[in-house]
Amino acid sequence: MPLAYTASTVMLDDGKLAIFGGLTQDKMDGQFKVVNEVLFLDMKTATWEKPGRVFVNSMEDMPKARMGATLVNYGDKLWVYAGADPYGSGDVYSDFFSFDTKTGLWKKESDFTELK
Repeated sequence: MPLAYTASTVMLDDGKLAIFGGLTQDKMDGQFKVVNEVLFLDMKTATWEKPGRVFVNSMEDMPKARMGATLVNYGDKLWVYAGADPYGSGDVYSDFFSFDTKTGLWKKESDFTELK
């Protein structure tokens, strides 16, 4: 079971709650940090699942740790847009990623920084 999260992105579909990113407390050193992990809660069995393996074709395809992003489920993918890391890098993001829930593959779809 994960520790508490705040400002994470949560979405419910098909009996599963998906959580992406947010601010949480590190289990090892107790420090608070912004994360980029994906977790699922099966609402029928009340069990947490973390993808066994997460893949990328390049490091650009993995979203950086963030909180306050937007998360949508469509088909077999989670779509993540924007967010910020005010406690770490201080960055504000306007990028767009997909996460294939079947294969565990992250992919950077677009970067909207030129629209600022």
